[in-house]
Amino acid sequence: MRVITTDESHAVNAEKNLKVLVVDDSAIYRKIIRDVLSTLPGVEISGIARDGTEALNQIELIQPDVVTLDVEMPVMNGLEVLAEIQRRGSSAKAIMVSSLTSDGAAATLEALQLGAFDFVTKPVGSRPADSAQLLGNLLKEKLDALRLSNRLRSPAVARRVEPTNQSASPFAGAAVSSQLSLSGRRRTGCYAAVALGVSTGGPDALRQLLPLLPASFPLPILIVQHMPPVFTKSFANLLSSRCKLPVKEAEHGDIVQGGHIYIAPGGYHMKVSHAGGRTRIQITEDEPECNCRPAVDYLFRSVAEVYGSESLAVIMTGMGYDGTAGLRMIKRVGGAIIAQDAESCVVWGMPRTITEEGLADSVVPLSKLAEEIQTFVGEPVAV
Repeated sequence: MRVITTDESHAVNAEKNLKVLVVDDSAIYRKIIRDVLSTLPGVEISGIARDGTEALNQIELIQPDVVTLDVEMPVMNGLEVLAEIQRRGSSAKAIMVSSLTSDGAAATLEALQLGAFDFVTKPVGSRPADSAQLLGNLLKEKLDALRLSNRLRSPAVARRVEPTNQSASPFAGAAVSSQLSLSGRRRTGCYAAVALGVSTGGPDALRQLLPLLPASFPLPILIVQHMPPVFTKSFANLLSSRCKLPVKEAEHGDIVQGGHIYIAPGGYHMKVSHAGGRTRIQITEDEPECNCRPAVDYLFRSVAEVYGSESLAVIMTGMGYDGTAGLRMIKRVGGAIIAQDAESCVVWGMPRTITEEGLADSVVPLSKLAEEIQTFVGEPVAV
């Protein structure tokens, strides 16, 4: 979990109220979610549904902006409801409410592929009051991210701003569009590792990106995706079944190998260290950074220390600033940065500051990201 910054809150709270439909077969969780949503500014609870069939009827009737959708329900589960929402062309955005189990993780990842905006997990092992507060924080984060995503896609927002070398307000200006390659700074074939940070919108973005990399890709890829425990293992398994490169949830002591993809385990930090002629992965329970664990900054900082100017960093869709400090360090040691552009981000937060400061060596849409990584690495791109 991460906390929305003051600037972000100002950006998202000025919008009209979000109409939310709460869908859960558990009376307890319907009450918890309804109660926590009622405390959030800018949120209007427009309806409650006990199952998928009732949910679809309510969506048709009240046309909510957001549906909090339980993954596991009898008769018609969350995935079936989500598929029907997509089929009907509803503009409602789904936030899945999942159990913290392997089955819940697998179903939730499938929901993200079907078009769900994001997900939260039902707290376990906490006092009711603590569970409600935790769930409220998670839902506020997702709703603020949704507001910001809508705001950046509004026709009123200008569609292009060029990066400058001046430090800018993190939410000043507007979206960077199209492909921007600063070829004068680009070095090819000079990198030893790729470090990638991503958050909101990341599972679907990585699902699109990573299968495009060829089996011959020579470098290790180290990934921090903000995700809770259990989910990262299911996610790694899903990606491994679709990628030409092996993908795994990283384990403490793993030897970093070229042509392998390592995903930081949920709830733990991941970093690299070099000793005895080998680079290994370390998994730690150090304090959260940017209110995140795993944190992108934590990984990027270690990559800068171990690989120096041979570091290639990629920053993708996500809310907030995690990764910014680490990217500045990678730039200081001579590494390179590729940023995802605004239009293809679900939320253009994490890539934004670096782009507006002019520190990104290349800014490209998601559809071009695999090709751009290969170009920097010096790997031939299939035509």
